[in-house]
Amino acid sequence: MYEAEYMGLLEEQADALSGDEDFDGIAITGDDVEQAAYSSVLGASGPSEALSVLARMNIPGNARLSPASKARVAALSSGARAVIRVAEAQAARDSLRPNSYCAFASGRMAALATDTITIQPGGGNGTWKFLGFYFPDDVQGQFVVTSLTIAGQQVIYGTSSGSGGGGVSLGVFGSRSPWNLNLTPWMGRTFLNNQNIVFTVRNQLSGTDYYNGAAFGANTLQFTGAVLTQVDPCNVSLPGVDAKLSRKQVMGATRNALSAFSRSTYR
Repeated sequence: MYEAEYMGLLEEQADALSGDEDFDGIAITGDDVEQAAYSSVLGASGPSEALSVLARMNIPGNARLSPASKARVAALSSGARAVIRVAEAQAARDSLRPNSYCAFASGRMAALATDTITIQPGGGNGTWKFLGFYFPDDVQGQFVVTSLTIAGQQVIYGTSSGSGGGGVSLGVFGSRSPWNLNLTPWMGRTFLNNQNIVFTVRNQLSGTDYYNGAAFGANTLQFTGAVLTQVDPCNVSLPGVDAKLSRKQVMGATRNALSAFSRSTYR
């Protein structure tokens, strides 16, 4: 069967069991439906989709299943529901983690001068989640970013030629709407408190450019801003480990639970 046929069979079984178009369960009535459900799980695009299928499985009274199959379906379904409950509780806790702002400032920068700023948003907290940057309006038009690393990964690549030199406007990083100009894949990711953000910026005004109605001349500017974060003072978790463990546990437990049925059918 192809995946579309599997899903069609599951939907037909759900409708037949409930007689209600709003019914969202998957009735495992026989070996063919069990096979379709497992094929859908093993071909899922990610843990959430796999968990959704597993959690919706149920065994109606007229199911033509062996005792071993019934035990397998019941264990997978109840286990998936438990994982979903834990994930929802963790998401609720994450939503209550305090937002914080790690402010930074360069030295006073003369015309065409550069400065490098190292920012450690975690401070003394266990971890920090990157939510974006904030730059005041009055600096966005005056500075360009020539290098930006987040946790050691360079964001700005490539070279260009021109008398003005290379650099990215601060406006690209979206102070007003960071999610519209997001820094994939860093937005929303969790980092350790010793992982830094490093800016190299250049004051793009020359001595003859006008600033506040007069030639910039020997004046100086200061590059200022803040990193928007969520911090976790108590519960320390490594970046990405929760998602990786969940994916491994869900798919691994599914494959193990399928036992000989899985090995003979899908290999």
